[in-house]
Amino acid sequence: GAHIDAVSATFNQPMVPLASVDDLRKHPVPLTIEPQPPGAFRWLGTDMVAFVPTGRMPMSTTYVATVGTGIASQLGRKLDAPMTWEFTTPALALASSSPGISQEGVELTPVIRMVFNQRIDRKRVAEAVVLTGGGGKVAFEVRAQTLDAEGKVSELEQRTLSIQPTSALKRNTGYSVSLPAGVYGEGPNRSKKMTLQFRTYAPLRLSGPDCKGPNSYDCYPGSIQIASNNALDGPTFEHHVTVEPPVKNLVV
Repeated sequence: GAHIDAVSATFNQPMVPLASVDDLRKHPVPLTIEPQPPGAFRWLGTDMVAFVPTGRMPMSTTYVATVGTGIASQLGRKLDAPMTWEFTTPALALASSSPGISQEGVELTPVIRMVFNQRIDRKRVAEAVVLTGGGGKVAFEVRAQTLDAEGKVSELEQRTLSIQPTSALKRNTGYSVSLPAGVYGEGPNRSKKMTLQFRTYAPLRLSGPDCKGPNSYDCYPGSIQIASNNALDGPTFEHHVTVEPPVKNLVV
């Protein structure tokens, strides 16, 4: 899953003479990469050659590296046969999300944010992603990308798709965001199916205080603690609390 910042090959004999970096650039290299992203080949000393991509090797791609037989070492010897190896960069995967996977108590008009491990084809992802719950598909809109202070789309935003239901979701209901297997990332390799599930908040329930059980601290002198299964609207909730008989200087 790690980024690949360079592809290199090391020989058991010196391939180029000791020279400055500028002089080494003049020597041909026996290494090829297919497909070859933007970048440059360079000698890293006398016995190591590398391809250094611009930034990193694009993900969702299978590469074939080959060291050819056309260049002789400083001892006048060549490889008997080309050496070839294959490597694959990580496929598209979900790196993080909001709501989180299996999160409960989600609000009814959430912005669903999916952050992937690489840049995405936003159009393809938006067309393929499906939001379901409450017995059927749920309509949503794709949120516009956020620009940074310079008016550019950041690297994070290039990896992100945010959607929002066009109408309120049902309470206490499970929902699923699914992206079928397909080609949506930086390269041609297909990703596996991805699914994000969450549940909207249930009807409000209050519990406590437990003045005799293990949570007897709910009833310390001067205070009583009551728990809620949902987040409460602090500025207005206090107006819905009454105590009988009335308590002077009550603070909620």
